Parts: sequence; C-alpha cells; structure tokens
Amino acid sequence: LTSRKTQMVLLERAFVVLVAAAAAVSPANGTAVCTAGPANPSAIVTHGEARFSVLSPRVIRAEASPFDDRCTFMAVNRQWAAVPPFTKTVLPNGTLVIETSEVLLQFTPPAAADAPGNNRGGEVARTRANGKAKDLRSTASDRLAQRALGTCPATVNVSKNTDGVHSIRVADHPSLKVDSIEACCATCSDHTECSVFIYADGSANPPSKDLNCWLMKSLGGTESRAGRAVGVVRPPAPPSPPSPPTPPSPPTPSSPVFTPASLSIRVKGLGVVWRPGTPATGNLGGTITSWNEVDPSAIPHALSPGILSRDGWALLDDSTTPRFSNSTDSSELFYGAAPWPDLPSVVRSAQGGPAPTDWYFFGCGHAYRACVADLAGLSGPIEMPPLAAFGTWWSHYETYSAESIQTEVMSGFANYSLPLNVLQMDVGWHSNNSGKDPQCQGYNGMDWNTGLFPDPVGYVATVHTGNWSTAIGPAPHRPLKLILNTHNFLGIDRCQAEYSAIAAAAGWNSPSEEAIPFNLSDIGTMSAIFKYGLGPKVLGKATEGTRPNWWWTDGSLKQWTESTGLGSLIDNLFMSTYVHSMALRFGADPTANRPLVMPRHTQLGQHRYCCGFSGDASSTWTTLQAEVDMTKTAANVLFAYWSHDIGGFKGNPTAEMYARWAQFGAVSPMWRSHGTKNDNERRYWEYSSFPQIKEAMMFRARLAPLLYTLAAEAFGTGIAPIRPLYYLADPADARSYADPYLYTVGDALLVRPIVVPIPNGSTSVAVGVWLPEAPGVTGWVEWNTSSIHTPGTNLTVNAGLSDLPMFVRAGAVLPLLPITTLDVTVPNATVWTLFTGATTGNGTRYWDDGTSTKYGDSGVSAMQTLSYSWNAAGTELTCTISPIKPRGGFLPPTVAHWHSLELRGGPFGKQTRATFNGAAAGVTTVAIHTLASPAGSVLVKAPSAVGLSAQATFVVTV
Repeated sequence: LTSRKTQMVLLERAFVVLVAAAAAVSPANGTAVCTAGPANPSAIVTHGEARFSVLSPRVIRAEASPFDDRCTFMAVNRQWAAVPPFTKTVLPNGTLVIETSEVLLQFTPPAAADAPGNNRGGEVARTRANGKAKDLRSTASDRLAQRALGTCPATVNVSKNTDGVHSIRVADHPSLKVDSIEACCATCSDHTECSVFIYADGSANPPSKDLNCWLMKSLGGTESRAGRAVGVVRPPAPPSPPSPPTPPSPPTPSSPVFTPASLSIRVKGLGVVWRPGTPATGNLGGTITSWNEVDPSAIPHALSPGILSRDGWALLDDSTTPRFSNSTDSSELFYGAAPWPDLPSVVRSAQGGPAPTDWYFFGCGHAYRACVADLAGLSGPIEMPPLAAFGTWWSHYETYSAESIQTEVMSGFANYSLPLNVLQMDVGWHSNNSGKDPQCQGYNGMDWNTGLFPDPVGYVATVHTGNWSTAIGPAPHRPLKLILNTHNFLGIDRCQAEYSAIAAAAGWNSPSEEAIPFNLSDIGTMSAIFKYGLGPKVLGKATEGTRPNWWWTDGSLKQWTESTGLGSLIDNLFMSTYVHSMALRFGADPTANRPLVMPRHTQLGQHRYCCGFSGDASSTWTTLQAEVDMTKTAANVLFAYWSHDIGGFKGNPTAEMYARWAQFGAVSPMWRSHGTKNDNERRYWEYSSFPQIKEAMMFRARLAPLLYTLAAEAFGTGIAPIRPLYYLADPADARSYADPYLYTVGDALLVRPIVVPIPNGSTSVAVGVWLPEAPGVTGWVEWNTSSIHTPGTNLTVNAGLSDLPMFVRAGAVLPLLPITTLDVTVPNATVWTLFTGATTGNGTRYWDDGTSTKYGDSGVSAMQTLSYSWNAAGTELTCTISPIKPRGGFLPPTVAHWHSLELRGGPFGKQTRATFNGAAAGVTTVAIHTLASPAGSVLVKAPSAVGLSAQATFVVTV
C-alpha cells in the first residue's frame, strides 16, 4: 500500500488481501456485517479509566469507561489478525507511554496530570547521532531509575531563569552531541521540573515568559510541541503554488478523561503532536450527504471530514454512533445471518444514559494509502457493485407506460446503437392515488400502476430478458437490470394491495387504516414489509414476480429523520440502506444476491452497502465542478460509488454542458443520466452535442473491465477506483492538492474533466494539467495524441467539445472492451491497450460472476495478465498473455477467448506487423478519431481464439 509496484503484482496481492479481508471482517457465513468484541487482547492496554487498543502502527482506539465492544455503524471489526509491534511503559508519575513505529502516545490520568510539579507526561523522543538512531532514554530501567532519583543525565545542569522557568541550555553541554529539537525535548524530559528546553548558540538571553526558545542564529521561528516551544531546525520551505481551500475543521469531541493535559499523540513522521481540542485545519475532506442538503457553491467547505489530513492526523469520534446487537436477526428478514441494530439502547443513551468516550486516532502522516486501508480494516471492505452497474444507465422522471418507454426511449437506444445495462424508473411506475384518497402518498408505493403497465409481471420479465415487442417498435434486445424508486419514509399507505397482509404480520392495528410507519426500530414491521412488499422473494399476490433487481431509496436526510417516527435519535437512512442491502444479500437467489441500494449518503460505514445517489442537482456548471471535486475525495471515507444525475436534475443543461457532464460520467464511478419531468429533455439524441455524448457513452462501455478490476482491488485494499491525485503524487508537494478537478482512475489513468464552458468566439477551452512525478512513473502518454510527456511537466491542453484531457502512465496496460460494446456483461474478448512509453509494462483483468457475493464470501473469481517488453533495439515488442487463473473453480462463461491489442505511445504505424502464436495477425490503424479510440491507434487482432487455460503471445515488429 505504501509503494507503487506493477499492476500485476498489485492484483496478485489484492486477491490474497481480498480473501483475507473478507475473512477478517466477516462472520462464518462470509458477509461483511459485524465482528463484535474488543481488539486482540495483546493489542489492548488499560490504564485507570482509559483503554487503548493498538490496531495498526497508525491507528489507536482510545476509550474512557464504560467500554462498549458492540459493533457500530462505523466500526465493524476491531479484531485484526496481526497486532503491530509496540512498547508500553508507565513512568513514576503515572504517565502511560505507548509507542509504535509511527506514533507515540502519552496518557496521564487526569488526577495525576493536574498535580503540582507534574510535567504532564513530557514527550518521550528520539534523536539521530552520527546518522544512526539513538534512544536518549537509554534502557528503560536506567531511565526509570534516573527519574525516581530526580536526577538528570550526567553533565546536564538544570538552571532557573530570572522569571522562574526551569530550562536546560544545551549549548552549555556540547558533550551531549544533541543535534536536533527531538534530542532537546528528550533531554528536558529527563528532568521532572523542565518545562521548556533551549537549543541555542548562547548569543542572547531568551524572552522566556512565553516559553520561547533561545534560537540558533540559523533558525527563524518556533513551534509548539508537547507543551514546549521548540526551535524550528528545518530550513524554510520554498514558495509553493496556492492550495485550494480546505474543508472546515470537524467538530472537536470532548471527554472528562482525555483532556489536553492528560493525552497527547505524536505523529513521528511529521513531528506533529495532537492533543484533544487541537484544531484540524488541514483535513482533506470526505464527501457530501446530497445536493438536497448541500449548496454546490459551498464545496469544498461543505465536505464531511475525511480520514486524511495535511495535518498528519484525523480523529474519528464513534462515541454516540448507533450500535449493532451482539445477536443476529432470527426472523425471515435476514434469515439469521446478520445482526439487527441495537436501537433501543441507542435511544436510551441519547436520552441521558451513560455516554462513553470511543475515539479512533489515525496518525497517517503522509501514508495516505496505508491509512485508508486501515479504515477499511476497521469499517469493512468496499463492497463491489454488480458488473452491470459499470455500464450506462437510463433514468428520467417521467410517467412512462409499458409502451411509451419503448417507443420514446428504448427505440432511441436501438436506432443509435447506444450501450445500456440498467433501466431506472422514478416514481411514475407505481400507483399514484393523489386526489382519490388523501391518506395515500403519490411519491411512495409498492404496486405497479396497472393503468400504465397492464401486465407488471410481463413487463419486468421483458426488461430482464430484452424480449421487447417488435410490433411496438425497435428496442435493444439485451437483458437489462431494473431499479425502481421508492420514498419509504412515508410509510405503507392503505392504497397498497398488500396493506392488510403487512398490517397483520406487523401487528399494526389502526381502525382508520392510517399508513404503517416505516419503523426501522421494529424488526417485526420491517420483516412484514419485506416479506410482502419489498423483498426479493415477496409473497404478496400483487407484488410477486414484479420486484426489481435493485431499489432506489429516495428521500433526503431531513425527510428520513423526521418522517419515520424515530426523530433524530438514530440515522434512519443508514438503517434503511442496511436493511435493504441485507434483505437482498440473504433473501435473494444465491446466484443474484449482490446488493445494490441507491440512497443519499449518511455517514462512515455506508460504503459497505453500495451505492450512492447524490440527490436533486441543478443543471449548472457549479454543480458539475462540485461533483468532480467531491467524487474523488469520497475515497477518503471509502464511499467509492457515487451515482450522479448526468445533466443535472433541475433545469435544462446546455448542449455543451450535457456533453461535458457525460464525459465526466465516463470516468466517474457510475454513468447515469437523469432529470425532472415535463420540459426537461434528457434524451441524448435530441441535443446538438449528441455525437460527443455518444462518444462518452461508448468510451464508458469500453472502460468496464478496467473499472471492475479496480473495484476488486478496492475490495481488497480499501483504495477506491476514483482517487485524489495525492494518493499517487507526493503528499508533501503542494501541487498534489492544487487542482480540485484533477484525479486518477486507478494509478494509471490521469483525467481532468472540463468543467467550464468554451469562451465565446473560441472552439476550445484551455486547461492546465500538471503531470505528477511518482515512484515508478517514467512518463505520461497523452490519450488523444499518444505523445509522451515527462513527469513533472505542466501542460496547457486546448480541449474542444469532443476532448477529455487524459494521460496514461507509460508502461500501463489497460484491459478494455471492443469499441462496439453495447452490453458490458457479455463475456467479450479483452482489448489489451498498451501505452508503451516504457521498456516493459503489464496489466491485469479481473472476472467474477458479476451478480453474487461469492467473490467476497469465498474468493470465487479469476484473473489474467499481459506483460510486454521491447527488445534492446526497440524494434520488436513481445506481449505475453497468461492463462486465465481461476480461484474457487471460477472461469468466465465462454469456451474460448479472442485477444487483441491496441497500441499507443510507440513507433507504431502502417509499417507495423504482428504475429499471434506464430501466425500472422491483422494490423490496422484507426483513421477516424473518437474519444473511445483516438486516430492513430494501432489495432492488432488475433486470427483465432484460444482456450482459457492457454498462454498466448503477440510479437509486434515496428
């Protein structure tokens, strides 16, 4: 996680981590739900009222009694298999010292911390002498003896300044060879009265009343460390480009046990010290709830706090997060396989019960990837969406009928040969009783409107099979996934056909037949609703055979909080997402039980229940800009799969804006267009920018194997497919943060969506792109031109309406689909796309069944790699494709495999020739430029298919 290696090695490791991660966070049935209990006993240190759990070298859980080891909505696994090496020491003054390779914690129980003469634990520190690590504390026994005697190390004299401040003047003791501020701190710590240390050349007396140091002549300032003022030894940093504004500091939790006087943690890599109440000024942000709660113009200030920070640390307060029960749900809702949230105890706590302190300190420093992986270890893996979700979606808030959806929408997809995998339907699909019965809600319902869909069972079957009626008109004859909208926070009203059955099963007795509340605190009500209305195997006469593959659980956080009868005591939308996800995981057919639920975002932990809907966005450039920014930073809270309304929901995008939004959609987690009803046209072919929108859709379909492979990596490592630039580039370089719209897809594809209109009178917009330096990166190949650029270069790209600035790491091999792909779930051959600006390179493609949870439960999957190398003369390129490597007996559902290459970034052209397993291979050069396949790309196609277990070799001569 902390070093960039080849994609092949990373994926090999990801498969091992993937299975290990699933086992680590899962009960016996393999699901990533909850592993209750404290950390490994050898990781726990209890000191008075405090308990610390060392989960990783960077992560420490800090609790104040009473301790609560139930899983929370955020923390579902504290029982990590490996306990990191650490030391623990209790000093004579009662201070506990815990030290790992990355952080140093000191805790003095409050009574002792406030005692006169106590130096509040001091900061134990290390220095370097003659280039080697040296522990100034010597042996623990020697140091404890010195502290007990109240003496300093030999030759160190403690003096008192004129204002009574005790200090040590290091310049008076050259024999100590103290050459760093850490060494000064350690020297001062060795005497209980020392409250300020001085690292000086003896030229002047200090103004000690403010605890300033005597400064060496080369120093320019001081900084605070562990309650002391410390001379700044490092030279001043050179000026750097301005950084974008940072999110606001997250709220600071308080605790009677953990106070600034009692607790401090030093992040050793950066030398910063955190204490309770330290402002979090450099937090890099997480994501938003939805555009219903957040003004896009407020980004990035409206972002939730993330786990990463330029401060080097982040604090997660889990004290009041709802808990899961220690027992599993035994009803038919989860079939005894998952825990039910322990809501009554949460409610009691919120109403005045004991409030424990439960914090997680992340001392990330600049180890961003490692810290995000730690969060995934604590909060559960990033679950993979179904494969179809990585294709394109159609959605529009219109009251369609079974006929009009075909004549007005599906016909366009067929006539224009557009890719499509998911049909999403807004509220118009269900019975709308507005005006007929005032107790019935037009925005919610479980019954199909038979006036519009006379045969709901038949219509659902048509969507699933692709057998549309040719008598009505053309349609894409391929299976689609169906996702339907609900507003369940409104409850189940009496106009629903299964109202009586649900009421009886839930024990709901209302003489006036009021709506059954969607009471997420009551397992009986939830079980009844899913049994007869929402579950994958419903028993209701009006609902059986009419359920979708997935549910879109609409409604803002405010609506979910105020309308479910539970008020603000628990996170109702999170609960709804959990219940929907678990009901599908455990109630559906095992071959199709991979959940997808689409609510807005609520809090940490929701990444376990894919996916997210960002709410009712306005059709503005500001919204597009905000979506690019907050989508990439969502990786900092593991929320990897945002789905946005491409084009915006409210208002009409211009043709240019719609095209730019579609381009961003192609390189975002999910591609889904949407808009409100009536005059808000969203059919792509009705826009003058349709050629550019279609190119973006075709490009998106091509990317599916790459995105799916990255999804497998995300499940195994916690690193989301869409990542901020500072995951790859140097976190110490301000340029890694400067452009909020520059990010990477994996580690190989650098993208910079266009988020402003083309200036009047021009045909393009100029945008600056910084090509980052990073370990292992020798060059960046421009997607459109195949030009190779040096890392560290600042480019100006002039992007016309058809252009999306993208660069690929030299040596990368991207697994793509053919440019004619319309269905990403068909087991097509792989188009290995080589960016050969490096002498060697490789890439990997991942497969699983795309619909079940077997990938995580037992690692059932497969992978294949391509590696290439140039000969010494640079005239011959050899590409070796491995056999498909099955895990758990899985192989892609195809008898043989067709391979092809797409070559970029090398001396390729009309003279290029190739063989495949010794036989001549076809070579063509792309003449017509599209976003999906730029002009000048050289295509090499195998003359025959090969078996899945066969190795294959292309040899390309230039």
